[in-house]
Amino acid sequence: MSPAIPADGTLWQEQGRPEIYWIRDGERLHIPNPYVMEALSLDFNAVQTVPQGGLDHIPLDLSWEPLGNATPGSVVHVPLPAPGAILWNAGQVYWPLPVATTKRLVAWGQEVRTVELHGWIVGGGGPNTNDPDFSYHFEVDVRWALERGIDLSALVKVGNILQLPAEQETVPIDARAWCAKPVIKLEIVGYPPKGQRDRKQPPDWAFKDPDFLLDDDTAGDANKKPPIWPFDFRSPAPGNVSIGDGDYVCVYGSLVTDKSHKGGFTGTINRAAINDAVELWSAGLGNNENDDARWTEVHPPDWLKIGTAPWSQVLRGVVVAAPGTFEWRTRVESTLDVDIPAPPRPAPDSVLHFREIVGPETDTGTIIEGNPTLTGAAIMQTTNPDGIHVHVKVGGRKSLVGGSPGKFRALYWLAWDAPAPLPPGPPLGVGPHQVTCATKRRTGRLTAITAIGGVNDDGTRWMLSRDAAIAAIDAGTRFYTESDGRRADIVVARRFGRRYLKTRGDSVRRNNLQRLPACP
Repeated sequence: MSPAIPADGTLWQEQGRPEIYWIRDGERLHIPNPYVMEALSLDFNAVQTVPQGGLDHIPLDLSWEPLGNATPGSVVHVPLPAPGAILWNAGQVYWPLPVATTKRLVAWGQEVRTVELHGWIVGGGGPNTNDPDFSYHFEVDVRWALERGIDLSALVKVGNILQLPAEQETVPIDARAWCAKPVIKLEIVGYPPKGQRDRKQPPDWAFKDPDFLLDDDTAGDANKKPPIWPFDFRSPAPGNVSIGDGDYVCVYGSLVTDKSHKGGFTGTINRAAINDAVELWSAGLGNNENDDARWTEVHPPDWLKIGTAPWSQVLRGVVVAAPGTFEWRTRVESTLDVDIPAPPRPAPDSVLHFREIVGPETDTGTIIEGNPTLTGAAIMQTTNPDGIHVHVKVGGRKSLVGGSPGKFRALYWLAWDAPAPLPPGPPLGVGPHQVTCATKRRTGRLTAITAIGGVNDDGTRWMLSRDAAIAAIDAGTRFYTESDGRRADIVVARRFGRRYLKTRGDSVRRNNLQRLPACP
């Protein structure tokens, strides 16, 4: 029998070796240096020792492995309450975003969620001398994300479509019915970070660009001086090679949402149109976590690696909104008709695949024209050029007090000839969802459930990794199995310090999940 996994939160070291490991979610994460120990409020005196090889049975958490002993930015710039906020404007500028596959830590007393994403660098970004930061714009690899159970509708927000893409800077647009390439900002943060100027400086951060000067009168002695960076932001660690538009990258860092910046975008011809649309999507005063107009960032990335794109894709996001009005007035409507081109066809016999991913901000009761069930847009495949045509119309709600906006938000992903069948997405809604298959892995005498799957009401398959399913259950989604007319709810249990899936006790002794067929 394998030794037990130590309890989460404990610290371990093998005799004669310098590495200290922190147990998190049943894995061991290398704590690279004393600064990180202090940031995570860990105590050197609590480190327990074992003989060499005594930790080999504990899986390695490779989150910071590419950095060696360097300090990751995610423990330097952390989400904090909004500076200077008062009761009516309380909240945070940045909120950690707990989508599936993120890993949780607490740095300087604040929750941080870190994530790995793959995708492409696209146009936009650059230096911000006020914060200071240097940003890249990033398009997520949809297939890679779906294969890992990441919910794209939770990852990509309205602001990633409406406010960040470069398309809105060139020609006038109708921001109430808008289609663009959704981008996620990757913001490498310099020291001292805005809103956290008193943060302790990581002693190993040393890179300076003499042409990049901090420009913020509130920065004290640091103002008008070069910030200190974890690495050359134009050639990030660990590869230290220049990154540019079109590069396929793997990025790891702190996943947050940023406020909508209402009233901003003074440098674009569409400022008034965008701010009008932002108002329709906004909820609260911007610092609240549930504001629909926010956008997603990796802020900051701990590291970026250049890789090779395994396939090509086209990803577009649409946001359609119509203002509410009074009962005695004509309903306000917004209509989107847009052609979305496919990527270049790789071979004459290639087959085009496409998927619609409707966002949770959508009010399906306000869709006037769309698919037959009015749960999404009407989609028609086109040829010459290859692609799809998307049509949707929404109308604002009417009431005696002015109604509420009609809203539709979705992503459209197009790809040719998938190297494997299109991966199933997440289950639709909170359930309960029947689990009809399970992926299993045998370790010694134990058989572990590594993924579960089933079929949505619309006939599409869904599948979640074990960690994604646990996160979904924690968030309120319900799952069950059914055999011989007996139903058993799926719950999260803990064994040897690790969380796993099982069925709640019923008349069947064996875990019902073990009896399910393998997922295709």
